[in-house]
Amino acid sequence: MAAELVWGLDIGQNALKAVKARQAGELIEVIAFDHIEYREPASGGADSSAVIRDALQTFLSRNDITNCEFAVSIAAGRSALIRFIKLPPVDRRKVPDIVRYEATQQIPFPLEDVIWDYQVVEREYEPGEELEVGIFAMRREAIFNFLSNLMVSGVEVGSMQLAAVAVYNCMRYDQATAEGAILGVDIGAENTNLIIVDGNNVWTRSLPIGGNDFTRAIATKYGLEFEQAETLKRNMERSKKAQEIFEALRPSLRSLLDEIQRSAGYYRSLHKQAKFVKLLGFGSGFKMFGVKRFLGAALAYPVEAYGETNNIIVDTALNLHLFKKSSSAFGAALGLAVQGLGFGGVNTNLMPPQILKERILKRKRPMLIAAAAMLASASVLYAAVAFLQPTAYPIERDPRVRELNAATKLQDDYRDQMNVNALKKEIDSLIDVKGRKSEALAAFNALLNSIPYNEEYPVLINQLAMEPGAAGRINKKLRVGWSEDSGGPSGLIFEPVGTRVVIGEAAEARETSGGGGNRRNIEELMQVRDAQRNERQNNMEMARERRREERLAAAAELERLETQIGQVERAERGVNFAGVGYMAEITIETANPEGPSSIRTLCEQMREAPGVMHCDYFYAETPTYWEHIETHARDMTTEKAPSKDYEKKQYTIAIIQWVWTPLQTAEEALTEAAEMEAQGERVE
Repeated sequence: MAAELVWGLDIGQNALKAVKARQAGELIEVIAFDHIEYREPASGGADSSAVIRDALQTFLSRNDITNCEFAVSIAAGRSALIRFIKLPPVDRRKVPDIVRYEATQQIPFPLEDVIWDYQVVEREYEPGEELEVGIFAMRREAIFNFLSNLMVSGVEVGSMQLAAVAVYNCMRYDQATAEGAILGVDIGAENTNLIIVDGNNVWTRSLPIGGNDFTRAIATKYGLEFEQAETLKRNMERSKKAQEIFEALRPSLRSLLDEIQRSAGYYRSLHKQAKFVKLLGFGSGFKMFGVKRFLGAALAYPVEAYGETNNIIVDTALNLHLFKKSSSAFGAALGLAVQGLGFGGVNTNLMPPQILKERILKRKRPMLIAAAAMLASASVLYAAVAFLQPTAYPIERDPRVRELNAATKLQDDYRDQMNVNALKKEIDSLIDVKGRKSEALAAFNALLNSIPYNEEYPVLINQLAMEPGAAGRINKKLRVGWSEDSGGPSGLIFEPVGTRVVIGEAAEARETSGGGGNRRNIEELMQVRDAQRNERQNNMEMARERRREERLAAAAELERLETQIGQVERAERGVNFAGVGYMAEITIETANPEGPSSIRTLCEQMREAPGVMHCDYFYAETPTYWEHIETHARDMTTEKAPSKDYEKKQYTIAIIQWVWTPLQTAEEALTEAAEMEAQGERVE
């Protein structure tokens, strides 16, 4: 149910931005706003918590929060995840179960370690068209650390949203147009969020480039302290050396521009009819001197800072000029108010369910006590009548007694929720993550060290998803590998053998699988998959979608056959392993002119690194684009050069799957699995 008054709190790393709003017919009216800069940046740790709490106390001391709902945003960073997936057109009642299964595949952490929510993208779907679903997740530890500052300050949060999604809600409600897609760029202190609003479609991406990178560039060039460089950056427009200072920012801005163009090109590859009509800038960093001009010179559509509102009005009692001047910094706060008032396009909530349940029970407690007292009185009267007129009717079957028991159970549940020891135990379990962090860091370092250094053609990592598998053990199906010689994917498959995880070639599996009928089923399944792969070679976009359908169909069929297929014995050749380990799926880019063959060589070199049990690529393509000679801005939308300042370039994009175990050899891993099996432990 939508609230009547909502405070949207955007708690960033440099400042707290707040907007108080209410519904005014079909519009939203801003009736108060506040902008509180921290005395020092909140970069993490105990000092940061103190800085944020001071800002919250300042906010509470000078604003009216009576009868208001609070909606807060939390920066994405590395602890958050946003994924958009497509589901087969099934009954909507089955969507929650399918999404939960997909969440275990998409979220690179155990589900018990995250708080997540999802939403189906509601739009007009064609018959048989797949449903698009957004999954939003955040590490549980990060959420509780974030909420601790608000709880100590006495702020009772009703909803929590990722900052990028909050900006999307603001753009969709206030700026959406039927003329085409809008690309939002929200430049924060450490990260920049890219948000695309295209009708009811939504797409986001977080980039590790922010305002602090600009500050550090100025500090390096002029030999200044960070605080001095920050002051110079903020006052650059009034400086006589503004253009000279801007040159120090050009490399960081060029990287930002490259990522914007790459992301826009990727979105257009998914949505062929998409047409960008403008870029809308958010955040104080976007208003920095030269940023708008630099981006506008390289993009083919207008670039402007968010300022003019359409569906959001400002109370006449407020300083309208000041609000419009600072409105680009209030994008997330406005989006939170939009969602809180019931106008959001994405209405997910990352508040911990146990806290919401506790709050509901707390509000209902007086009503439960009164109901229990009334029911108790009614039960006494009923007992007196039963004594005077005894019958064989059992008292526990009386509906009033059942209602009283239910009320008593709710009261007991409330006491359990308020149990301080239980809450302390949960907090301790959240804090005890040092071991897991060290193991994940070791896996990440092993991945970076396994990539060979190439000064002439460096390998760039665009995306990375890494996970340890359930209970710290590898149990993921490896993707189908790529083979140029056969004109399509090779036959790498995976299946559990007893308590071991074995990877081998499909041909070998067909030769050694037990059970004649079952073997034929597997052969038929593999033949169908091979035929499907051959059909998809002419269209790479269709190939991605069909591969996903293939994996789902193959997984379902293998699950059905699992109880029928006997023990599979294979020669230990190729890649065989079991035990503790990490699996990563990496999207890389390189300008190596050898194309996919260079990716194959790269995978062979990575397999030689210590602890690497498997490395192969299952997708690669070599697109061409036009690159600006000076700014290196990319244009992938036209076959002809946009101008004489552009030259044609080519690069290779590939997706690699990589498996690593801290054990030194596969033999040690197999030995460990056998020992655990002998002890009666099951290796998932």
